[in-house]
Amino acid sequence: GNMENFIKEAKLDFFMDTASHTTFTANAVKTIIKALAYSIINIMKRSVLPKDMEKSRLLSIRANLIKIACRCVNSGRKTIFKLCKSSPYKKIFDSIMENIDSIRF
Repeated sequence: GNMENFIKEAKLDFFMDTASHTTFTANAVKTIIKALAYSIINIMKRSVLPKDMEKSRLLSIRANLIKIACRCVNSGRKTIFKLCKSSPYKKIFDSIMENIDSIRF
């Protein structure tokens, strides 16, 4: 039953149910790129997101975190994301950025 949820997420969130090109090779390459993006998002959900958001679908992550209005300020050594003070997801966004910063390669 859980595998059906993964398939549904891939179809709805990554549009893997469409074949928009006329050649098989182009559609295969496009599907491989979408599968890679799906894998990267799943790794991000497990390693960076807070525990209560790990099981969230990409649509809710996109609506809550990716579509946040902010101003990017670049300096010589770092980039600062300045969020609106009234943003309801500011604490979650800050914890995600701390988790990303704590990852060492």
